[in-house]
Amino acid sequence: MVRRWLLISVIMSILTAWASAQPLVTLKGTLKGYFLSPDGNLSVYELPFTFPDPPVPADLPKRLFPLWAGYYLQGEFSSQKSIQSVWLLSGSGRLLWRRHYPEGVTEVTIPYQMGGWVGVKGQDGLSIRLLVRFDDGSETVIRPHFPVLFEKVLPLKVDWLDFVRIAEVAHLLKVKGKEIWKGFTLDGIPFLLEGDEGQWVLVNHPKPPKGFVQYEGPLPKVPFAMTVHVGQGMEMRAWREEMTGMLLKVNGVWTAALRYFPNWWVLEEHAPPGYTVTREPDAVDRLETIVHEAFHVWWFQRMKEPNTEGRERKSQAIVLKVAEGESLARALEAKDDLEKRRWTKAF
Repeated sequence: MVRRWLLISVIMSILTAWASAQPLVTLKGTLKGYFLSPDGNLSVYELPFTFPDPPVPADLPKRLFPLWAGYYLQGEFSSQKSIQSVWLLSGSGRLLWRRHYPEGVTEVTIPYQMGGWVGVKGQDGLSIRLLVRFDDGSETVIRPHFPVLFEKVLPLKVDWLDFVRIAEVAHLLKVKGKEIWKGFTLDGIPFLLEGDEGQWVLVNHPKPPKGFVQYEGPLPKVPFAMTVHVGQGMEMRAWREEMTGMLLKVNGVWTAALRYFPNWWVLEEHAPPGYTVTREPDAVDRLETIVHEAFHVWWFQRMKEPNTEGRERKSQAIVLKVAEGESLARALEAKDDLEKRRWTKAF
């Protein structure tokens, strides 16, 4: 009898220890958005995350660089104890999502709409955590495991796809440049990428303004040499709604400027149910803008600047008077050399 009681006691102790060793909460989910890999691949990555066990190894880089952009997150978890409240926090502690369950639950979906997504900013930190409060008043913090290491968010607050687009246009002009205009290439053409919070990023600019520093961090791997300087932008006239680019003098150098659109990173298929979130700029329109503004610069590099004596000397006034008319567009679209030259003369 004593032996039987001892055996039952041992079994109960083992079961109790096993039960106490089981995780109170299990979690799985997905984080999705644009990342830059160490080898220069700029792409949308879909990263699984889990708790308490690490996710199954996937065909992903070991490290990824988050960008100054938005990301999409969704997940679900279950608990052995009834849950009263859940808070989802970014790496910097920013509140991303919260939910209170007055009657208690043991299964939670983030967000609560099936198939929905929670937004998180790369600059707020992607190493998320969850604070879970149970009905008995106890709390626990969950730090999910990701299959990659997140590097520090890259400091360029621009549309990172523009680096790839500029390289694509450079390649196009090398192959088809003669069909557009003889001698027209992106070699020697400086670009200004307008960024968030007033940041300016200069690409291949020969004379960056005072205060600009050379960027030494990673960039997308493209077959076009790029030297990048970053600084705080100077005053620039307001963009008209239809404008995506303009010609601008930066420290005395004609520069092709590209407008910043905060929604460049949007994945339209992940818009909240019932909402439409438009991604800007349109990819084809952006390529056309790069060609258009680059040709302005290329032309002014080779032609005498218009006489503006007695008129306002602002570069924008010159551009609006001469370069932003229909002449250049018609010259580029002309089907024969004679027509091209006629419109160029008007330009």
